[in-house]
Amino acid sequence: MTALRASTWDGGSYDDPSDADLYRLLTDLDQDDEDAPYFIIDRLGRPEFYAQVMSMSGTLLVEHREGSADQHFHVFESDLRTVHRGLAAWSHESAGWRTALDWQPGMP
Repeated sequence: MTALRASTWDGGSYDDPSDADLYRLLTDLDQDDEDAPYFIIDRLGRPEFYAQVMSMSGTLLVEHREGSADQHFHVFESDLRTVHRGLAAWSHESAGWRTALDWQPGMP
């Protein structure tokens, strides 16, 4: 059974993306693109549980939500490897994923 699905701004979709898939998705974000490319990773079967990444002028906006609006967090990060480690930890629900990035409460 598929637990995660990554969907990209251009219509791509990946079921249960591996860590390598996540890294490729991050590197595919064209940080100079005016269309603000993004991808979303949904936890299937858990409404409003997701992580998403958007490219914004050389910085990545990373967000995650755990159900309700008061459980929405974000971080701006320019280091791709740091974002990758945080997303991989989030996707596996690894111990310490909440401290892998400097999450700030609320919408950006």
